[in-house]
Amino acid sequence: MAITKLTVENFKSFDKLEVELRPFNIVVGSNASGKSNFLDVFKFLRDIEATSLENAIGIRGGGEILRNFNRDENQVLRVCVETDDSHKYLVYVQDDRAFGTHIDRTTYEMSILFNESDSGFEVVMEKLTEYFNIVELHPIRGLDSSEAQLWMPRVPSLIGPNLYKEGENLDTGKTVCIRDRDQENHSTYCRVELPEEVPFGGEHISPIHGTSVALGRPQKAMLERSSFQHRFLPSAAPSLADISAYDFDPSKAQL
Repeated sequence: MAITKLTVENFKSFDKLEVELRPFNIVVGSNASGKSNFLDVFKFLRDIEATSLENAIGIRGGGEILRNFNRDENQVLRVCVETDDSHKYLVYVQDDRAFGTHIDRTTYEMSILFNESDSGFEVVMEKLTEYFNIVELHPIRGLDSSEAQLWMPRVPSLIGPNLYKEGENLDTGKTVCIRDRDQENHSTYCRVELPEEVPFGGEHISPIHGTSVALGRPQKAMLERSSFQHRFLPSAAPSLADISAYDFDPSKAQL
């Protein structure tokens, strides 16, 4: 997985920052120009998934340190990250017809409002979106075909052969899981958007299509790996907990 785009608003020294990333990136700037704060956005996302949102904010000194002090205190802190995660799923089998979804892009967006409550903040909006191509699949009966690919079912109850030859891309679709402060019990609602002409529905794409999953507290993020509800979210959700950050001291370098 690679992060391909990052957007952040009201984060430390950044009023608004939007940057497209490549496999290799170099950040150059003078002292106090924001290089460390830029890297801390990635570490912030990592800490949310690996531990919790509350911990990720706390270890940075709380909202007073994390948000941009030049902006109005009622402005939300917003982070949006796009990844190039690639996943292929078998979603529909009927007689000799089969279809799969090839997920090639995932975005995660979160908005946080800092306030004077006991916790000092609340999540006011989260949105996780998967974008996929709908692919026609042709069953492979023998195991000797060099074009055979293993397509795993997205919904575990789906029964059918798993080896297919990939056909043409028929159309595109997306899975959207969204949560905002107006939803009851701070729940996450998931829906699937498909073109009308495909012979299957959203229930074939997502096991919780059309239902809500309660997160319970406004201080909890759907991205948190420790959350029991995390396993109900789309399995292509970006995994950010493995982000590594290193701080090298040039003065200690030796030949």
